Amino acid sequence: MKNASQYDFYGYEELSVNHVDSALFLAAEAVKLENKFYWDQPERRKILENEQITDQELGIRSFAFVTGSIFASIAFLNGAINEVFIGAAKYKKENYASKTAENPLARLPSPVIDSLAEINPERINWSDYKSLEKNLGGRSFLNKFQLALYLAHGETRLLACKGSIWKEMGRVAQLRNILIHHEPMWVQLSNESYQALGDSKHKQRTATVLTDLKSRGFRNRLYEKPDPSNIGGARDTLVTTWLGAESAVWAIRSGLKFAHEFYKRMPIVTHNRLIEDRLEELQRPLFMLSIS
Repeated sequence: MKNASQYDFYGYEELSVNHVDSALFLAAEAVKLENKFYWDQPERRKILENEQITDQELGIRSFAFVTGSIFASIAFLNGAINEVFIGAAKYKKENYASKTAENPLARLPSPVIDSLAEINPERINWSDYKSLEKNLGGRSFLNKFQLALYLAHGETRLLACKGSIWKEMGRVAQLRNILIHHEPMWVQLSNESYQALGDSKHKQRTATVLTDLKSRGFRNRLYEKPDPSNIGGARDTLVTTWLGAESAVWAIRSGLKFAHEFYKRMPIVTHNRLIEDRLEELQRPLFMLSIS
């Protein structure tokens, strides 16, 4: 696999590349743990004692690797789209002096770059894009990708916000939100009491995410196989049952596929070569569980 420094980028630093590589590293570490210390491993207790690791420490490591990988996967996409707007602004400021054939934005006409350059990706006034409203996915950060495509091509190359690629990333974003309480419960409430409804709404959203992970066959192999009938029940927990290395690999793959489709539609060819390289990396045994 090539390092970020081996790709030709122009005009600004591509930190999104570092995020996806961090996600890959952490996912590989999570897979390694589950392959070595899976629940039914006959030598599990002996190996733990020899390496002076407790069950609690093992769980902490697993959770750190998996959640870190999921967070980095989202950070990759956030960084990727912000870099498009920031890069366009830099090119415009430099009067396209660096707009060579290998430049990521080389295929975009100057008026498109000018439009992208006007956007502050952290402060988008969505009311300025009423015609785009029907093609947005709620308040998702993925909408910034849709805006870039809209500015480049109008409505002809927009992503389908009800399509599989968008839905998969939406699920990953939901999982991230549950893990870090990204969206406080009171944000969803208007005149209703947070104390009265917040907790139940949170439990409902958490149960939805857990059910999705279970339907995919995901679980953490470090723990005993959970009871599928207990989804959302009192003894059901996200950390010790359903969230494992498979979730991390899925999050990375979903993010890469989403970015690949976006770059293809813009088009930003240089970036897609990088994405294809990372997708190929996920096919290595390093990212595969050796136990069922």
